[in-house]
Amino acid sequence: MLEARVDLVFELIGISTRRARYLQSVLLCLVLSVGLFVATGLTVAGAALLSHWGWWLGWYVWTPVALGLAGSGTMLFGCLLLIREGELAMRNTLAEMRYLMDWREHATSSGEVPSPHFRPRAVGR
Repeated sequence: MLEARVDLVFELIGISTRRARYLQSVLLCLVLSVGLFVATGLTVAGAALLSHWGWWLGWYVWTPVALGLAGSGTMLFGCLLLIREGELAMRNTLAEMRYLMDWREHATSSGEVPSPHFRPRAVGR
């Protein structure tokens, strides 16, 4: 069981490292998207002021649209990365549960721990 525990620790370290990298990328994407949305609001105000003063160059009208699309794209990408991180979290939990079930099977078959009698309770009763 010591070898299984060492294998589990190294597997969990690998998964946790990948999760940390995903979370770092998610944080970067979401902060960047918030910054782009703030910049969108500022360029909308700037475009309104420029058109009010009679400066109609045309290019500044598309700037808020481009920033809004960039903000939406980075937020979508951050959400997709967050979904991937959730999958890694589930893989981490399943690895821990697999180890515990193997340990329980080993411990009960060798007689170290008595076999548990599991009776699930009905929810709401």
